[in-house]
Amino acid sequence: MCNFIMICGSWTFLFLACVLVKGIVTTDSRDTGPNSLLDKALSNYNDRDRQKIIQNFESKLLQIFGLKSRPKPSANIQIPQYMLDLYEQHNTHFQFANSKAGSANTVRSFVHQDQSVTVSCNEDNCATMVFNISNIPEEEVLNAAELRIFLDKHISASNMTRKKIVRHRIEVHEVMHPGNSNVEPVTRLIDVKHVKNKNATWVSFDIHPAVLKWRKTPKLNYGLEVRVISSKLSPSYSNFK
Repeated sequence: MCNFIMICGSWTFLFLACVLVKGIVTTDSRDTGPNSLLDKALSNYNDRDRQKIIQNFESKLLQIFGLKSRPKPSANIQIPQYMLDLYEQHNTHFQFANSKAGSANTVRSFVHQDQSVTVSCNEDNCATMVFNISNIPEEEVLNAAELRIFLDKHISASNMTRKKIVRHRIEVHEVMHPGNSNVEPVTRLIDVKHVKNKNATWVSFDIHPAVLKWRKTPKLNYGLEVRVISSKLSPSYSNFK
């Protein structure tokens, strides 16, 4: 999954981002037997022409998915669980925070990169993430983009004794201009969610405006800041690790 983990109190925050774009038309591919439409279409061609058609078809598919060649996935690749769930459901009715996502038929998932820009998010309750979205094809229409954070509850013995209900205010800020050791970064708040430490769950944040800007002007992509503010929580449990 994602190799960036923060722990706040009895919660673990795993940071992922999912960009949902409109770029292809969904077709019914269940008929894959010898009488499929593709087999019928190729049956009237000789082997040489058939090979050309297949190569052109493959080229078009690669173009649709924004790829230059056939992917060679690593044996250690980790796919976010919600992407696997979407695949298993084989359902184009994606459930996203942005209501405009309804007409989209493609989902792309981006995991944050190591920080390549100078940022000043050094507080224990703050983390900075940068996402490279440069491989989204230009012809695709971006309908929605959201950051998904998985809250995995870990209860320690001390927390079980306290039995406190902790409310977290999670803020997502776009970094407008990075900071340094002398200057604080300039950020803008783009979404907020309030959660309680009852059950493990996914929390989604609408980051569509930020991703639209990054796509139009990549050099302005300074990433996101995620800040967690907790109430009814002892300071000894509030540090990220």
